[in-house]
Amino acid sequence: MAGIPQELLNRLRQALLQCEQFESDRELRTIFSYERLNPWRFSLPQADRLTSRVDNLIAFLVDKHRSDTKENALVLFLRLLSEQINEADERHQHLADLASELEEAIVSSTPRKKSQQNINPPVNIQIDDASQGNKNSQQQKNLPCVVILTAIPVEYKAVRAHLIELREELHSQGTVYERGKFVTNSIAWDVAIIEIGAGNIGAALEAERAINHFQASVILFVGIAGGIKDVSLGDVVAATKVYGYESGKVRIGFEPRPDVGLSTYKLIQRARAEARKEDWLQRIQLNVPNPPPNALVAPIAAGEKVIASKRSSLVKFLQSNYGDTVAVEMEGKGLLQAAHANEPVLALIVRGISDLISSKSKTDNAGWQEIAAHNASAFAFQILAKIGIFQNSSQKIQNEKSRLLGEISKLQEQENKYQHDIKSLEAEVIQQKNKSTPLEEQIISVASQQTVKISNWLAKRKEITKEAVQHVLDDESSGLKEMIMKKGLPTDKTLEGFYGEIEDYLQQIDYYTLSDNRSLLKQPVSPVYLPVTAYQKVLTAIGIMAYNKIGKDVQQLIESIEILISNL
Repeated sequence: MAGIPQELLNRLRQALLQCEQFESDRELRTIFSYERLNPWRFSLPQADRLTSRVDNLIAFLVDKHRSDTKENALVLFLRLLSEQINEADERHQHLADLASELEEAIVSSTPRKKSQQNINPPVNIQIDDASQGNKNSQQQKNLPCVVILTAIPVEYKAVRAHLIELREELHSQGTVYERGKFVTNSIAWDVAIIEIGAGNIGAALEAERAINHFQASVILFVGIAGGIKDVSLGDVVAATKVYGYESGKVRIGFEPRPDVGLSTYKLIQRARAEARKEDWLQRIQLNVPNPPPNALVAPIAAGEKVIASKRSSLVKFLQSNYGDTVAVEMEGKGLLQAAHANEPVLALIVRGISDLISSKSKTDNAGWQEIAAHNASAFAFQILAKIGIFQNSSQKIQNEKSRLLGEISKLQEQENKYQHDIKSLEAEVIQQKNKSTPLEEQIISVASQQTVKISNWLAKRKEITKEAVQHVLDDESSGLKEMIMKKGLPTDKTLEGFYGEIEDYLQQIDYYTLSDNRSLLKQPVSPVYLPVTAYQKVLTAIGIMAYNKIGKDVQQLIESIEILISNL
């Protein structure tokens, strides 16, 4: 956070503490489903407290930038959050202003070389030839590699949305790949993607070429398909096997000779495990409908024809000869054929259902191709996130070593920053203490006996706070229990934060009674953990407790509490 004023970060933190999006990790993650923040969606740190969630997010995003636009991730987050808040709400403009202020601070603190001060910045996508691609492969040798084939642009874009650090790479024979990273909590994948067009022959050729070029350990085909039975629009099918239905012999009629490609057993088992759960739905980058799409693991068929009617003879042929087929497509058999020739490469076909054969044009126009492609991509990347266990031992050790070294480096950077902050705070505390000591002596010298009695009682503010809160909790009509439950956080965490804020208010009241400086109570810090009503009820209970403990000399304290309550 170098170069960003601490005062600006403090204001930013206070603003985010007022946003309901930080009440849970799930609510916060929904903001990252937007394309501009998507690269960080699944690496977002989790927390069990609102304040920790805010602090973690600021620390996580402040030094990150999009690789394509160079925009700061925290600035993007503030602007997206502002857009989600009604314009009539003052938080809408406040967050937008903070985003602009933060952007200016980042720009002014970033040193720029003369060569970087072009009006038109260079395009971020890198283009590598075959030799450069081999060099990049060497640099990423510690990452397991997966190749993902797609047939059409809508499939390609849905896969691409899950990757970061993208660049182009050219094969010596002219094939254009795009290469990036897919990062999960446990592993990072080197991912190469390609759009190949329709057809099993082309799929087999490009799969063979990509496997050898990237030395891939996994190859997937991710795309859309037409549903034949047992599926609905948007559902996902991971293929146990793919029937090549074009294979056969023609006499008077066509006699099929089934040509079957099998997905890898390990990936089939992982697909079954993920299909039983709903975790994969969180990776869908469009709005998830209710009810959500299903995932199933079943056979599909592949040929060279686009089937557009359930009344066609081909559909009847598939139903008669390949009765367990749930969907039909045009590339899966070719990919599995190439994978079979390159064992031990793991292979799987993942398809989203974009039409149900009949009314294909209607469903395509309704946007089901995009929906199905995104659903298939989400399920495929969920599988990738879980198959790190298939790496060999040396790869696992090397990946874990790299991850730990990265974590150690981050921790060292944080430690250096914290040490610097601690030294600054210690110097500030000493300075404030030197300033406040004469004032305290002056206050005590003129404080009345009544004031001293109140201050001595308030010195036990931890015990006072707990007793007052318990008293309000025991009063069922106070509604305090309901406020705590509605917060949605663990009760002990909410109470811990609530206690701390009440104790801070009592300390302010103590300073006020000693100094009679009304400005101390005019602008108290806004409550964070519970609604204002909760604080008002507990502070009122403290006033009653004070009267019972101190007697008639408590009037000054009660007046102080009333002033504080009125300004919350």
